[in-house]
Amino acid sequence: MTFREKLEQAWELNNSLLCVGLDTDVRSLPLHLRDRPEHVAVRQFNESMVRACAPYCSAFKLQFAFYLESLLTQAIIDTIAFIRQHYPNHVVIVDAKWGDVANTAKAYHRFGSDILNYDAVTLFPNTGKQSMGVFFEDPNRGAIFVCRTSNPGADELQDLPVCRGYRSGASPNTEPYWLVMGKHISTKWNNLGNVGLVIGATCPDELQQIRAVVGDDMYLLNPGIGKQAEEAGAQNPVQLAVKAGQNSQGTGMIINSSRGIIFASSGEDYAEAAGEKAQTLNEEINRFRIQPEGVGA
Repeated sequence: MTFREKLEQAWELNNSLLCVGLDTDVRSLPLHLRDRPEHVAVRQFNESMVRACAPYCSAFKLQFAFYLESLLTQAIIDTIAFIRQHYPNHVVIVDAKWGDVANTAKAYHRFGSDILNYDAVTLFPNTGKQSMGVFFEDPNRGAIFVCRTSNPGADELQDLPVCRGYRSGASPNTEPYWLVMGKHISTKWNNLGNVGLVIGATCPDELQQIRAVVGDDMYLLNPGIGKQAEEAGAQNPVQLAVKAGQNSQGTGMIINSSRGIIFASSGEDYAEAAGEKAQTLNEEINRFRIQPEGVGA
């Protein structure tokens, strides 16, 4: 099964575009888990999150930065192995944002595919296809390139105008850098259907623009729908994101929420609270989806 086939199957089997982000910061774990070794606590926390949220999502995304302390690299390996064993129909994304010259990119790729064993990884595209092609030459793995991020201040560089020619009267025709990059990746790199773009869910206007450019066939990873949207004071973020980013089949999006789900409670009910949050968010997403024929919202 190719990555794209697995992703489409996950959307259908779970009737869900939701991705649960396992941004497991050891400093935010429930107090009753902190009396054990960190890698043990993180692994147990993650397994509880996966069990609680799996019925309501189609993917899990592990933020690599939170697994670089102490023995936590083993915790991310164990978590991915647990998902693959118990929930093999769910997509596993490692949010690493690697991006380097060819020789180093190959080393990252070997570690990601052989040791972590992810389905897909997030990447920075700026070193070009000659370097980053190693990540998307295998149709069984996805490569998701950062295009327009959800953080405040993203516009500082990502919105810089790029001249695309001149109108009559020598007036420059410009497009923002993120859009130029997204167009290039979608038309030049996605020959196997396994390449996607990161477009923040907090940017519905940009989401709508990129969907119009890439059409139905490209998938988008959309972080920022939960805690980031709340912190930014966004109004109706789910509705705006889904309507802007979905394709004509009501799919094409991997809508991620991390802190808003996994840290819904700091008590012993942490897993139950996370599951309830995931269920509620999935139901809200589905209210605004174009539903395939014969499938209820």
